[in-house]
Amino acid sequence: RLVMPEYRAGGGSLAIPALAVVQNPQGALGFGGSLRAGGALPGGLADGLVLPLSGHWSQAAGLTLWRDCADVRFDRLVLGGARFEKRGVLLCPPAGGAIVRSDAHGTRIAAGTAGLDLAGHLGESPVRIRSGQLGFAVPGTLAARDLDVRLGPAGTESHFTLARLDARIGKDVAGRFTGADVALNAVPLDLLDAAGDWRYAGGRLLLSNAQLTVEDRVKPGRFEPLTAQGADLVLQDNVITANALLANPKSGREVTRVAIVHDLGTAAGHADLD
Repeated sequence: RLVMPEYRAGGGSLAIPALAVVQNPQGALGFGGSLRAGGALPGGLADGLVLPLSGHWSQAAGLTLWRDCADVRFDRLVLGGARFEKRGVLLCPPAGGAIVRSDAHGTRIAAGTAGLDLAGHLGESPVRIRSGQLGFAVPGTLAARDLDVRLGPAGTESHFTLARLDARIGKDVAGRFTGADVALNAVPLDLLDAAGDWRYAGGRLLLSNAQLTVEDRVKPGRFEPLTAQGADLVLQDNVITANALLANPKSGREVTRVAIVHDLGTAAGHADLD
């Protein structure tokens, strides 16, 4: 049985409040306890990360961690520019596997959760994220279903829902999204059933090459629903801008171009139709 006080190096920290280790006659080790850590993670960083510690090691099989679900808690988590505070998530390993495996073939991480409920900031904007099932692998990708994202102060927030989001995990985070509906609080246009590419890097979130439908939120509508191909939406410095060339969904004839600007901090926004 052992305890390790906090150790700091290279911008990271590690402490082990409690750990019990057992060894069998063949030399394999089993261990259980808890761990508190902080520092860089793939695609971000964590402060005050607390998690149960359980695993096995042997010369033949290498290291495995968390063959059962782990209740992970943190003071602050930064992923792809989004910052979340004082939350937690129950992570579970793949069926019959472990969340972490490290052996002669390298280190692999794979986990999933039944859902997220996170609150924090994206840039300077408050953000609240809820989801259905989510899974990720490092090296590899992230996949999430039924995402519900609310950006901006309560009462003037903008609302994003996505049926599916996929991402590649690396220095930045990028991937594809489908089944997205966007309602910007100060702009009376709804962007519906969008699909396209997304990328977050350098404090800039970009949705690009999107196909979507634009509807008038005012009822009765001032125009019939229009479609767009190759639309872009950017979130940077707390401001959302979107541009799309709109066409008649039946004939494909171009009708107008729309440019949307929405400031999440002031809840001001407008849409211009050419």
